[in-house]
Amino acid sequence: MSALGTFSASGPGVFGLGGSAPTGAVDPFGGQTPYGFSIPQGDSGELQLASRSCADRAMGLDSQVMYVTNGARTALGGWRGQAEAAFLDYSGTLVRALHANSDAFARASQVLSSFAGELEHAQAVTKEALAQCQLYHGQMTTALGRQTEQGQTAQTLEQQAANAFHPQMQTELSRQAGIARGEAAAAGDAATKARTEFEAWQKRGNDADQTYQHQAQSASRELHAAAEQLEVVARLPGGAPVPINISPGDITLAQSMMAAAGSLPAAAKAMSDPAELERLADGRLTPGALVAFTDYGRAEAEAAAKEPKGNLIDGLGGFVHTASLGLFSFGNSDTQRYQGGELAAMIPVDPDALVVDGERVTASVVEDHGLLTTIVDGRPFEVSIGDEVPLSSRPVEGRVVQRVYGQPADDTGLVPTDDYSRPGGHSWTPVSPTSYDDPRDSLGLPDANGGRFVITGKIVDSDGIVARHAIPLDGTSGGGLEYLVPDPKGQIEIISVGGQNPPF
Repeated sequence: MSALGTFSASGPGVFGLGGSAPTGAVDPFGGQTPYGFSIPQGDSGELQLASRSCADRAMGLDSQVMYVTNGARTALGGWRGQAEAAFLDYSGTLVRALHANSDAFARASQVLSSFAGELEHAQAVTKEALAQCQLYHGQMTTALGRQTEQGQTAQTLEQQAANAFHPQMQTELSRQAGIARGEAAAAGDAATKARTEFEAWQKRGNDADQTYQHQAQSASRELHAAAEQLEVVARLPGGAPVPINISPGDITLAQSMMAAAGSLPAAAKAMSDPAELERLADGRLTPGALVAFTDYGRAEAEAAAKEPKGNLIDGLGGFVHTASLGLFSFGNSDTQRYQGGELAAMIPVDPDALVVDGERVTASVVEDHGLLTTIVDGRPFEVSIGDEVPLSSRPVEGRVVQRVYGQPADDTGLVPTDDYSRPGGHSWTPVSPTSYDDPRDSLGLPDANGGRFVITGKIVDSDGIVARHAIPLDGTSGGGLEYLVPDPKGQIEIISVGGQNPPF
């Protein structure tokens, strides 16, 4: 079986596996053997990475359960009547969905981890079976040839002995014929033993191949079942009403909380952290103060200058709307800054470093050694400050891209390490590596990239792909054109894989 299929409740690749291609790069040394069994293709290391990714997502969802539970407990402190019932129902539904999705990702993680071990075992057994079949098939062929040769020799000597006139000559020819018969018999025994070993290894290879086929089908069914378990919670239109009276004391407390927060981004971030709200309120937080705190922040934001494609009010409004689970809403929800604020609220980054960038619909952190960390589809990528890429070089669907990868090697052979660049990584280039005088230096290849293979593909989905100039790594200069692809398996269709000798 060459694929586990597509698993998604709302789109492809929800567990890190997409399309109908095998997980990991195609093994150029795998496939069908001459002995009736196949060596399973795939990369168990990629499966383990997908397993860890699912486990991380499960842990993240568990954390969201805690945030929602604590947030709901804080928000409901002074609620009564229909609003309380509506919010309890909604938050309960959200918590149940988060639990279900966490369980789904945890289940997928276990399946992928087990299947990675099964794939690795099947590959080891079938490769050994192939080597042993080749060995014993060769021995069997040689022994059968020897048996035929010695049998013919014996027959010839026996005919010569029958036609000899001298008794002494008859005796000698008969003796030689007997020796040849003995060697023919020994060769026959050797051929039988080799055949027995050959058939045993052939059966072992077939059994391992068939077992793997069943294991792959079982893993596919379990992953599909986990995908079916995923739940989506619809947003509440307009948010729930807030029947809370705000006292002068609440307003005073809210103002002191804003002062303690120090900035609007920090105040907005505190909305998703009940413990931080309690700290800002010095342990005296009330529902009225919480509403006043939000209103005060909105008033502060309204004083900021407006910017194209939405303003700071919209960015803060999107952030607060998501962070408060739809409880509070303000700003223009149709602007990119509002949507950027919503996305930023779901990304766990350092609150002191958080800035909402609505034009990129990403979350970024402050400058670090001339680099900016940008989140695309939940994945962090680094770009140089002020890096400008011509529009003609932007990623478009249909464009051919390449990736250099491979395990590092030295004069003694492959360097024994599991930490090296693999075919399914995020870094690709639309420029042929051979067009550079020094591809390793221009593409910024790290020491962990052996540069022994080049995989060629075509962009089928350009959404979220970041174009940049390669940044310097491990002593390289960088500067070559590079694409950072969030989901290589789902966004790039593989065309070919080739070796690079000498390595880049």
